[in-house]
Amino acid sequence: MGAQANRRLFGFLFIFLATFSFGLPAAHAVNFTVTYYSNDSQFQVGVTSGAVPSTGTYASGALVTASANVGNLARQGFTFNGWNTLANGTGDHYAAGSGQFTIGANVSFYAEWTIPASARLIGSTGSVVTVLDSNSVSNGSKCAAGNIRGVTSDGTYMYFRPSGYPSYICKLTMAGVVVEAHDVGTTLGSTIPTDSMALVYSSGCIFVRGTGAATSSVYCIDVSDWSITSRTLPTSLFAGQGWGTGNLIDFPDGRIGAVSQPGQPTLTVGTGANQCPSAMYCKILRLYSVTGTGKNVTITSSEDIVLADSESGWPSDDHGIATDGTYLYEIRYSAGYKVWALRSNAPSFIVFNGDSGSSCGASTGVSPSYCPINSPVDGSTSAMSNATYIGHNNTTGTYLIGDYSAPKIYVSAGILPPPGPGSYDPPPSFNNSSSFSIAENSPISTNAATISVSESSTVTISGGADSALFTITTSDSVTAYIRFKTSPDYEAPADVGANNVYDLTISATDSTSQTSTQNITITVTNVNESSTIGPPTLASPAKKLTISTITVVGNTPGLVRFMYNGRLINGCASRPTTGSYPSVQATCSWRPIVQGQQSLSATLTPSDNTFSVSNSGISYVTVLKRTSAR
Repeated sequence: MGAQANRRLFGFLFIFLATFSFGLPAAHAVNFTVTYYSNDSQFQVGVTSGAVPSTGTYASGALVTASANVGNLARQGFTFNGWNTLANGTGDHYAAGSGQFTIGANVSFYAEWTIPASARLIGSTGSVVTVLDSNSVSNGSKCAAGNIRGVTSDGTYMYFRPSGYPSYICKLTMAGVVVEAHDVGTTLGSTIPTDSMALVYSSGCIFVRGTGAATSSVYCIDVSDWSITSRTLPTSLFAGQGWGTGNLIDFPDGRIGAVSQPGQPTLTVGTGANQCPSAMYCKILRLYSVTGTGKNVTITSSEDIVLADSESGWPSDDHGIATDGTYLYEIRYSAGYKVWALRSNAPSFIVFNGDSGSSCGASTGVSPSYCPINSPVDGSTSAMSNATYIGHNNTTGTYLIGDYSAPKIYVSAGILPPPGPGSYDPPPSFNNSSSFSIAENSPISTNAATISVSESSTVTISGGADSALFTITTSDSVTAYIRFKTSPDYEAPADVGANNVYDLTISATDSTSQTSTQNITITVTNVNESSTIGPPTLASPAKKLTISTITVVGNTPGLVRFMYNGRLINGCASRPTTGSYPSVQATCSWRPIVQGQQSLSATLTPSDNTFSVSNSGISYVTVLKRTSAR
């Protein structure tokens, strides 16, 4: 073989070895991607904010950690629960920022959304209470024997209408014991149908609608005296749908309203205020503001909220609506319920859809399906024969469902939701004590009381018998200090009552004009202090063998000892003072026996042992020759 052929053979072998002995070129290595999706259509269409993590590229076989929620991805009404390999949430779950896997193919990660417990209470927790007239209340038997025709709560008691006695309102404890039973009159009985009428509570009224769903007015049953009055509505109220034509709803913030039938009124397509998203079906929740109390309430228009649904015509048989201000529940007869996450000025979308399928997912919040309202405790055991209207206790956060065919009321677990457009904004609360004390003689720069409130507020002295004696200064948005305008003196109280207990009223007003007041007392305490006594003075020049009156002035009552030249003046060892704090005086009758310069002094022993003994200064006087004969 020639040299040229040998060179060609060696070149071929070098290429062969370089290719197969040292592996494939880097350009041919296999890479895979991990892509993240917001998944805002899980359950039904929803609203997301924030951003998904960027797509990552990894070499085959690499250990990959699922991304943390770096873009603060969120979805209206839901809780972010990490990532899932399937959009419906039934695939493999990976915790955000910690879940790991070895990559061997392209991976799609979908945001996994779970439903907060406050949006899926029926079919998960709670209890059923039976109405009992254990105290034999007047007409209470009508409540214990009657079935439920509408139910509501004022936060402390439940109220319902019993079947067979449509003019009665029954008042119960939360344990179901009848407290009162009131026949509110023939007006209610003749104008309100026996069935299909919800009760809601707001501002001292139990509200109910009249015959024909009363689109122009509502009745207020004043719970203070059980009178009934009609209130005209500023705009037409929707008639509801299906069996529940007289539906009503109350919000924790005090508003009341009703939901229209699906598709009514007609809305334009869009995602703005009073618009319905494309390819969805919508209805309107119309709300009114309620001010005043009881029969004196005034009702004004508030807003319309759009409820969007991917299902047309739901519910076919409406049995009630209720809300915690963030989530709105609506139930369907002998079936389940849906829950919307409420939004103002934009469509509200469904969070929980427990009205289809064969098993209830309310206890997990992952795959909700049919949650029968006749089995509200756990979705599996029948607890109620015919669930009707749903209500809400806006104080405890519990939902109530009455049994149309038995004197039973379901009470759900009490879980407060995140803030929503109808949430109750409580007024500021005071974190400080209502009683304070300060030592007398404290300078006016000393804080007599420190006021602390739960949220950013304007804190003022708004009243109290002694308010004019104080000033207030703000430290920060939640802290204020109360100070005396003049240094307090225990022995000279300036408060009304003169007992050293100063009464004030403090007010705190937050950014939404919610105001709370607190009555406080500031007690001035006594301290040990020095008495004072001035040097002795004479009413007239002293003369030998002539009686002169010596006077001293002090600041507190007591006994005064008078001296001349360091010796006790006869009869003046314990002279009582006259007058009151802070100006007292004592006198001594002195008959000098020698002429010339003499020194006078005095000692005050206070009767109040919180004052110490004090000595006066020395007065030098010249005793003159007596001018009169003996």
